Amino acid sequence: MAGILVVDDSLSIRQSLKLILEGESHNVLEAENGEEGLRILRRHKNDIDLVMVDVHMPVMNGLSMIKEINCDPSGRYPKIPILVITTEDDKSLQELAKLSGIKGWCLKPVSGEQIKYVLGKVLES
Repeated sequence: MAGILVVDDSLSIRQSLKLILEGESHNVLEAENGEEGLRILRRHKNDIDLVMVDVHMPVMNGLSMIKEINCDPSGRYPKIPILVITTEDDKSLQELAKLSGIKGWCLKPVSGEQIKYVLGKVLES
């Protein structure tokens, strides 16, 4: 069982992912943008094992959130795996995200089986 932070501006996506993840006995926290996700991550950093984040969101997008988490020398954020789940298929953004330290990039819509498979790979590494 893992603690997973789902960051997406779409309520329906967050609800779908939460249903899948809780069905696998994971604990799920939710945020609707990167700024809120960072606040939750700071508050619950000992309880979160994985961050799942969208790219395009208002207030703070997913790539900015990833950069903030992985480039923070102060230790405010734990070094945890990040999985991008998005409709964005731009290869240059994927490369930028990989350079920022993500563990995976999944294109929406994703099935429950895809999520379970990717989670298994990301959480075991």
